[in-house]
Amino acid sequence: MDAGPWGKGHQHEDKLTLSLYANGRLLLPDGGCTMYDHSRWRAYQLLTRAHNSVLIDGMDQFNGRKNYYWPLPWKGDKPAETDSRWFSTLHMDFVEGTYSGDYREYTDYDLQAKGFQPKIQHDLTHRRRVLYIKPDIWLVIDTVTAQDDLPHTMEALYHVNAEKAEATDGAIVVATTPKSAGLCLSAASFQQPMKTDIVKGKMEPPVQGWSANVRENRPPDIPMSPIPTVIFSREWRCRGDMATVLHPFMDGDNIQPPSLQVHLMQLPGVLYGMVDMGNETIYHWLCNETEQAVIVDGASEMTTDSRCAVYAGNPSIPTIFMGLVDGTKLESPVGVVQLSGKTSFSLNALSSSVAIISVADDVKATLRFKDTHEMVAYELDCDGKRQQKTSVMKKEDESLVLEMKRDVEYELVMGQGPSAYEIRQKTANADKQNLDFKVKPLPPCGTAPKDTEVVVQAENPTAEGNGTIVVADKVGADGKAFLHWDWLGHWLEYTFDVPANGAYELQIKYCIGGPSAFRALLVDGFLPDEALRSLVFTETGGWSSDRNDWRWQPITADGKTPFRFNLTKGRHVFRFVNLENSMNMDVLKLKALP
Repeated sequence: MDAGPWGKGHQHEDKLTLSLYANGRLLLPDGGCTMYDHSRWRAYQLLTRAHNSVLIDGMDQFNGRKNYYWPLPWKGDKPAETDSRWFSTLHMDFVEGTYSGDYREYTDYDLQAKGFQPKIQHDLTHRRRVLYIKPDIWLVIDTVTAQDDLPHTMEALYHVNAEKAEATDGAIVVATTPKSAGLCLSAASFQQPMKTDIVKGKMEPPVQGWSANVRENRPPDIPMSPIPTVIFSREWRCRGDMATVLHPFMDGDNIQPPSLQVHLMQLPGVLYGMVDMGNETIYHWLCNETEQAVIVDGASEMTTDSRCAVYAGNPSIPTIFMGLVDGTKLESPVGVVQLSGKTSFSLNALSSSVAIISVADDVKATLRFKDTHEMVAYELDCDGKRQQKTSVMKKEDESLVLEMKRDVEYELVMGQGPSAYEIRQKTANADKQNLDFKVKPLPPCGTAPKDTEVVVQAENPTAEGNGTIVVADKVGADGKAFLHWDWLGHWLEYTFDVPANGAYELQIKYCIGGPSAFRALLVDGFLPDEALRSLVFTETGGWSSDRNDWRWQPITADGKTPFRFNLTKGRHVFRFVNLENSMNMDVLKLKALP
């Protein structure tokens, strides 16, 4: 989310806009940037309507090119002018920001040349809060206010990188791209009815439903691609509130978009509501605009002094999720959390007997859930394995008290059963098993001429699916390289024109700044050997962002000897399939083996 003081230059009227990247695809792009000319496209790209923000009365933000100049050298925590806040735990993030100022009626270069004087409205404010429940639920809360008592409208815009978007039920929209990532959007408002529109490739000014950051299906002589723009709108006076849930998913033959509904209610100084995921799981959430503890009765019953709080449960797992932001306590039907100091806390259940908790600062935590008296706690290492049992004090009211360190995962266990690490590994292995590849050995075909090489640049795959890589400059790369090869099932194909029959080895130039990556390798549609079903690429020390972290690695069947790719003269297609974790790649090289 774009928040905080305005930048020095090259700015658009885009404060509080969102960009969303998930499942290997940029799902919420903005209008992008093309030539600095006087076209309708350039006028559009500079305005709020080309971004994922909010229009008021159909008008765009009008900052008037006021810039914030950061004094150098910078000293201090943050500039006094900033109105943005960001809080994070290992399982939940929360961010908020505000735009206060003018809004201007649409204008462009042609209208200005004709002497058009657009209307300007003053003293309007847009406040945006985003709650991210990891890994795949974003709750966006928009609040607009005016100092007058006149009728206004608000339009929340979402430019979706998808082939199509359809409103399925009122303010629920499902956007899909075949064999790739999709996005479900669901919106609700307080008291006022909602309206949903979807615009794609509108040509007449003001244009709408275009992005220069998307390159598929670009019409001739137009520097942008048409994409669906979802517009949720409502009327309001003095104050208007809207909540939107964003939920990515993978589109496939056996995958259905999630059923999603959001409900919004209001108390003085408090917004609260429910997100129904359609699988008997309902998230109850609250945003507290006061400086004191609040109590919400009814379906979303909770008591908290935090800036934002959320909990969820279902019949099979009573406590699925709990979180609080910038507070000390949360009391809810699924459990109670009391912290010794103001911070952020999250709990994420992996099963009915195992949950993971974390905090943003060192605190003492007092926890009470159903059957808490039977729980034990473990501190986990960076791989999610049990490192040591954590000292826990059990109080008379059956609550647990434990000292927690910031950004460390703790495993809460009740009774017997698999550990958090085992549950996560089982889930990862189940996902991998869905990628069913057949084995077909490559028959021997002689010896290739000595010193024969075929080199392919990794940033130029001949095809890809289930995701989109991003070409980028990297330190030490041979020309360009790529990044964002992150998602399970995201595949890349490379075509090699082999000059002669023979046995070849394949060498890969790659870098990794995180956990080891796993890839399957198919040649002409088949695994040449069972050993190529899950190739391991270990960490190299970084992503080559500010130093050279590249490593050359041959493809092997036993971890030592280069695998013999027996290839006939002609064209062969190598497909790499992501099984787990991210990896950057620069060059692929076929080299003759003796």
